[in-house]
Amino acid sequence: MSEATGATASDVVSGHDLGGRTAVVTGASSGLGVETARALAGAGAHVILAVRDGQAGRAAAASIVDTQPEASVEVLLLPGSFFEVVSVEAIDGNSKYAEKAEEASQRGKPLP
Repeated sequence: MSEATGATASDVVSGHDLGGRTAVVTGASSGLGVETARALAGAGAHVILAVRDGQAGRAAAASIVDTQPEASVEVLLLPGSFFEVVSVEAIDGNSKYAEKAEEASQRGKPLP
């Protein structure tokens, strides 16, 4: 539940038909990620659980389908390094990280 609004993920999608849509949720093996995925699946979206831990991701998918048998979910295992790569385009040019990001991009390595 959002402390600022008192709304849950289910409240946010309530009344919306997300059938025919696909949602990718990172960190979907626990906490807010799995609850977001559960709400999106409940609204009819096909949900891809993008996770680093395949076992935890499969458990999260099973818990969603257990409570919502009509849910369409799949697990996408992402390597840990996937979350470390930063694109130069994703960083504001005025940011103190812009120069480091440019160097990392040229080296093909993530930021330290």
